[in-house]
Amino acid sequence: MDRARAKRIENPQAADPASFAQATAYAGDHGRRIGRNNHTAAGGARFARENDIQVHSRIFYNTQVPERTEKLLCVMLTFQCTAECENCGTVSSPRDQTWLAPERALAAIDEAADLDYTGVVFTGGEATLAGPVLTQAMRHAASRSFPVRLVTNGHWAVDDISAESMLFEWMCAGLCELNVSTGDRHARFVPLESAVRAASAADRLSLPVTVLVEHADHDEITAATVRERLEGTSVRILEWVWSSLAALPKTTLRGAVNRSNLNQCTGCDGIFSNTTVQPNGLISPCCGLGIRFIPDLQIGRLGSDRLEDAVRRAEEDRLKRRIREEGPERILAWAAGRDPRIQWENLYVHRCHACVRLYKDPMVREVLASAKVGCA
Repeated sequence: MDRARAKRIENPQAADPASFAQATAYAGDHGRRIGRNNHTAAGGARFARENDIQVHSRIFYNTQVPERTEKLLCVMLTFQCTAECENCGTVSSPRDQTWLAPERALAAIDEAADLDYTGVVFTGGEATLAGPVLTQAMRHAASRSFPVRLVTNGHWAVDDISAESMLFEWMCAGLCELNVSTGDRHARFVPLESAVRAASAADRLSLPVTVLVEHADHDEITAATVRERLEGTSVRILEWVWSSLAALPKTTLRGAVNRSNLNQCTGCDGIFSNTTVQPNGLISPCCGLGIRFIPDLQIGRLGSDRLEDAVRRAEEDRLKRRIREEGPERILAWAAGRDPRIQWENLYVHRCHACVRLYKDPMVREVLASAKVGCA
């Protein structure tokens, strides 16, 4: 993203009177409807009066969705979630009471703004459970000229008005992209209808939205199922295979990496491109599924380490550099060539799971150490 283009315009009315008028009308009309339908105390007037400038600012500097190749700060506000999905990468549940201190979140955003980061992603757990803390953090990120993305399971979309109300408030705070997660495991806790309703509401508000559908053999909810529910919208739908986080899965998987398709595996563009701050304050050099339980992917702690220093240490780590350049699948294949006991073919469809193997399998670690590419 062009940071100059992203610079906040202090006087949007003078910069573009037509867009300013359009935003004013949108905020006022939509805010009044929200206030009326939700019976909130002067909700519409409050939105129109207090949040107009945020809507205007979004039009001028916050309309571009962060590119996947850019450098993102991922802020996990909590490990708590309304769901407790099997093999959840963050091991989240309704019982987990780990929360990122608001001042830590804001400080991390400030640090990222002073470095070369180009976007902020709020995730969890379920980030929306943070309520006003999430909105405050969104506003702060937007005030530092960051595009803002939110990852959620859509539990809050209990009806159309509620969905639009929540999205409108977040958009006023700076939200410019929504990711909604669903699938058979999510739907045990959050109905598919809620995820679809959240995506539909975002589409009506012209907010870019992607639905991420986890899928395994014999699942009822697929990308096709969701696409049918969202027919006529511009919602983007992606499907990814749900599998065990175990370093050594007990079963082979359809579409898993093996010698015949290894040449399609490339370097991991997530490591070093995404920096994650976890609710417990730990800093990780990627947004991967194993960051909560792999010590080598915990490179510092907020309050004790600066983001810049933590990331620099990670970038100096030989194995992490190799993961960036080659990808974990190729490293596993290389290690198996040095120790035939290491089985890797047809076990991994998600590269994060292959990365977990690099760090958790003693035989792989031994090969890496002998080649002086060992884990820290």
